[in-house]
Amino acid sequence: MQFQKFLYGLMMPFALFCTSCLKLKVSPSQYQSSSAVKFYGDQYGNFLSTFEATPDGGYVFGGYTINSNGLEQQGFIQKCNQKGGLEWYQTYGGPKLDLFWVVRPTTDGGYIAAGATTSYGSGANLNYNLQNAYLVKTDSRGNVLWQKTFGGNNGDLFYDVNETSDKGFVAVGSAGGQFYMVKTNQNGDSLWTRSLFKGYSRSYGASVAIGPNGNI
Repeated sequence: MQFQKFLYGLMMPFALFCTSCLKLKVSPSQYQSSSAVKFYGDQYGNFLSTFEATPDGGYVFGGYTINSNGLEQQGFIQKCNQKGGLEWYQTYGGPKLDLFWVVRPTTDGGYIAAGATTSYGSGANLNYNLQNAYLVKTDSRGNVLWQKTFGGNNGDLFYDVNETSDKGFVAVGSAGGQFYMVKTNQNGDSLWTRSLFKGYSRSYGASVAIGPNGNI
């Protein structure tokens, strides 16, 4: 595949989809002396929103495509080895707009990705500004095991997700402009939801961690 050499900044806007993203063209010849610089992407362009080390010493990237062939915007997961060499790359979502804010390794060797979608759920029948929160669970090669949508008709998304001690997941973000938390089992089925800080004009969950006692 012929790769274009583009470098994308990392940012976390409140809105779901970026309308004025900066695309900076970079000449790889400037970095020939550095083995630490790698360029990824294709002719459609990728937006990086998450990056994390994996248990095998490699790295996992996530974010969304600027455009996909014949589609609009999809989430992506990319797995690299410890030297940054590409092992696999997969895109996720449907014909509309989808994204991942975070991708994390899971204890079964796979990955869990969290973000938003207008291709599935209520957003598919409404408009681009009323997305559903989105979770995708994959195996070790990025193949989808399940995908789920959450929320209602008010514009919902997840900013973070983490695995719990029972092999389920807890995700946080925003639903209708309010802090939103969902606990699922290992199959992505909702066990409970919480909406916090309802007295505030706007609130959202940006990060979630699991304590040593299992508390969220």
